[in-house]
Amino acid sequence: MAIGHSPLVGPLARIARRERWCVTLVNRRDARIFRGGPDGLREVGRIHDDVSGQHDQGGWSQSRYQRGIEKEKDDHLKVTCDALLRHLKRQPFQRLIVGGPREVVTDFEQKLHHYLSERLAGRIEIDVERPNADQVLDAARPLIEKLERQREHEALERLGERGACGLEDVLPPLNERRVELLILDEQFGGVTGVQCLECGWLGLEGDRCPADGSETVQLEDLTEAMIELSVQQSADLLAVHHEREALERYGGAAALLRF
Repeated sequence: MAIGHSPLVGPLARIARRERWCVTLVNRRDARIFRGGPDGLREVGRIHDDVSGQHDQGGWSQSRYQRGIEKEKDDHLKVTCDALLRHLKRQPFQRLIVGGPREVVTDFEQKLHHYLSERLAGRIEIDVERPNADQVLDAARPLIEKLERQREHEALERLGERGACGLEDVLPPLNERRVELLILDEQFGGVTGVQCLECGWLGLEGDRCPADGSETVQLEDLTEAMIELSVQQSADLLAVHHEREALERYGGAAALLRF
């Protein structure tokens, strides 16, 4: 149990990181929507539409029937796109993976709202109807981990442009609300510090807040307070898993700055 002066948002921020991904499986009749990340997926939506099968009578009858089949398939894909957009608006995700028959997936991607298409991260080959959430994750994990590693690498590369490296350099811009992305080793913790209960200022030591002169309180671990302060300034959190060795030179903490 954790008791403090403010809500414990660190675990929620880490959960949000695990909810970054959406995996959608779609074929001509069925669609399934999964949310989560490399640690696990959960199925949050399932759509089934009655789409007619093939027709082999030939002639004009077959042509009209085939057009009807395509219309039913298109309607099914549009319903799936609309459902996916509602999921995005209700609980935003950053990356989208699509799986299913190649022809259907290509058609589906073309129908996506641009809010969704700009999040497309790739495709996986998998049956739509039978696999459970763990099997879907097994198929998606290589792509997820590849792109997570790429994101971590790019973030660390950008530190040379406008970054703060090391806890002593990260805390000042964090206090000044100038952090765009807080980068922490996924196992970062155990660093003691102080906090002003009036304005939220964080430091490694000091009995008085340099911002307003109020007394500070001792914190056994600065991690949760740092994450809370980053959330208050709408900064993103990157919990580094793959590039931990590269972040270790900075003591496990860094930040990309807005200015």
